[in-house]
Amino acid sequence: NNNNNNNNAKLGYIKGNFMNRDIATAMAMDYKGERVAVGGRERAATMLDVETGAHIWKAKNLPHNPQTLLQQPIWSTAIQFLSPNDTTTQINNINTSDLLAVGTAYKQLQIYDVRADAIQRRPVLYTPEWDSNKENLFEHRITSLCQLDCNTIAVGDSAGFIHAIDLRKVVMGNNNNISSSSSSSSASRN
Repeated sequence: NNNNNNNNAKLGYIKGNFMNRDIATAMAMDYKGERVAVGGRERAATMLDVETGAHIWKAKNLPHNPQTLLQQPIWSTAIQFLSPNDTTTQINNINTSDLLAVGTAYKQLQIYDVRADAIQRRPVLYTPEWDSNKENLFEHRITSLCQLDCNTIAVGDSAGFIHAIDLRKVVMGNNNNISSSSSSSSASRN
């Protein structure tokens, strides 16, 4: 009878007056169906084991802003495990099957090393944060991610633009790494 309950698990909710915080706004499953990554508003990406539900990895936020000393805001809006199709493909000496791409409402693409033994929990690659005084890579919140090939990710934004980002051109862990390798096109709207 206990096995029957596990196979017929139901989703539930609790009625109440909750603030709109810590909600999950993005989720992705890895290609083997063994891990799921979840992120959201004020919630860094977290990876869970599908079989046990155990937390196996959790992202750390970017360092505090050096000018304001304030914590960087977190809002994951799109998550994509990078494809392990070519196990020899590496970006900054990390196999692509060990990478998780996260798009944010704050106009950033962040790439995490999600190996269980990885020391670094902060993004190993990321696009610069949005700055009203500079030319920015993304002008709108990121809403979708899709891997095009072993080095390129298509990034969709809330204005309907699609940007192709070559991960080899994004500088590792540098806030001043504007990438000239992106191209964008407007998605057609019917």
